[in-house]
Amino acid sequence: MSSARVKLLEKSDDDVVIVSAIRSALTKSKKGGFKDTRPEEILMHVLKHTYISTKLDPELIEDIIVGNVLPASGGASIARMAALAAGIPVETPISTVNRQCASSLTAVNQIANSIKTGQIDIGIGAGVESMTFSFGPAAIPDGFSELVCETPEAADCLIPMGITSENIATKYNISRETQDTFAALSSQKAAAAQKAKLFESEILPIRVKQKSPDGGEQYVLVDHDDGVRDGVTQESLGKLKPAFKKDGSTTAGNASQVTDGAAAILLARRSVAKKLGLPIMGKFVVAHAVGVPPRIMGVGPAYAIPHLLKKTGLEISDIDFFEVNEAFASQALWSCEKLGLTWNEPGLNGKVNRWGGAIALGHPLGCTGARLITTGLNIAKHSNEKVFVTSIDRKRAREDQEDQEYEEDPDDGEEAVPKRKKKKSKKAASSKSNVALSGQDKQSSGSSTKRQRMPEQFRKVRGRLGLLEKLAKEVPLDVILEIFCYLEPGDLLRLARTSRDLRDILMSKSSESIWRIARETVEHLPPRPDDLNEPQYAHLLFESYCHALWAL
Repeated sequence: MSSARVKLLEKSDDDVVIVSAIRSALTKSKKGGFKDTRPEEILMHVLKHTYISTKLDPELIEDIIVGNVLPASGGASIARMAALAAGIPVETPISTVNRQCASSLTAVNQIANSIKTGQIDIGIGAGVESMTFSFGPAAIPDGFSELVCETPEAADCLIPMGITSENIATKYNISRETQDTFAALSSQKAAAAQKAKLFESEILPIRVKQKSPDGGEQYVLVDHDDGVRDGVTQESLGKLKPAFKKDGSTTAGNASQVTDGAAAILLARRSVAKKLGLPIMGKFVVAHAVGVPPRIMGVGPAYAIPHLLKKTGLEISDIDFFEVNEAFASQALWSCEKLGLTWNEPGLNGKVNRWGGAIALGHPLGCTGARLITTGLNIAKHSNEKVFVTSIDRKRAREDQEDQEYEEDPDDGEEAVPKRKKKKSKKAASSKSNVALSGQDKQSSGSSTKRQRMPEQFRKVRGRLGLLEKLAKEVPLDVILEIFCYLEPGDLLRLARTSRDLRDILMSKSSESIWRIARETVEHLPPRPDDLNEPQYAHLLFESYCHALWAL
């Protein structure tokens, strides 16, 4: 045992400890156990159980922060409604945080920091998401700022998550077979853990009203994760078609499930927990967050976890196990490879995602971070291990990676220590993670290619370049090509990154002869000359491509 680990396991009255960690079942969006249950109702049950199960007077809860990515009607009231309905006093302040998939980890971290700084002694960090009610195209704005989208990395924030997975697989040579193997193993582990009833102690059964097929209503008890599938193999997943690109490798089987659920973590100062006779499950240690290029947002764990270890002086070997969110198999695989973690260990005693991950269990965005903590503590209790790390990537607008590390208290029973990483500035993170891309951004702004004034009717479309496939299906081919004429090199570079998708779309709209000549024009372009930066070369590529189509 390293000296850093020994120090980590030491106790202090000022420690931030975890008193309770509970979650709802995770159910399939629109057809699972919570398909007719609003998110505030799921959260209400979880919050109420949090203080009742620990025999804590709710008046002693000094703050509640709830992670929620897709609030109903864009509001932040469901957390407040849930807390009041759960019997928590109106005087207890409540806030909602949206850090995308890392929202509930951020909520837990903020509560922990408030305890560390002496602002409060007891608080709840929670998360909830109903992807049944608040997920889909309706949640996407009609347009984005034209000026903001002139910055390539800002425009990259609009890239669909499935395409970011494809970008990672391509960039790091992660094969479809490897992704399917990873996904199958996740499902196999989750199915085995579920059969062994390992999840039961972390799941709060909730009785809800559900609409029956005949139009009536019935009450059902939602007490298990209904997205877990038994009998999944690499071979069965290999039969699925790519979900985001015609020749891609990301499928519905090796991506996380769209899910509903809630989770809550009750934290307190150790001295206060001892005084009140509260159970101690774990100790929160520290956290760290880094920014990564949005076009490959899922690689965050590969860069955030090393910062976390450096901050604590720990080595990979000091960590008993890791809970890495599985937004997509591609990003989880690359993170494991970068960190030197063995992910393909059979059985339920591996180093990574021991009881399966989001591919098998589901990924209710605002809830998942707290769910990872809850499952990690449960694993530590069963295995009598002391230290674990959770990690999750944030989606959309500047992607962040959140990590936490946990320790089991050797004397107080099952005590786990979450270490969460603080957020780094985007500028610093981007320059470290992708220096070449940062350099391209600078070159783009100084390019000699001039932009013509864009006609008014194209400006709205220009702000939605992140929805390229949707645009191409809605807009005639000649209009798409005309739009190209009004784009700056940075925009063209972004289109070049997804050019294969674009060519597929154009092929479906063009005659075979047009496609053949356009394809040959592009494929016979010489490699990028040394005197042309990448945006300029992208401009040349698309200019030649468009001219070939216009010529016909």
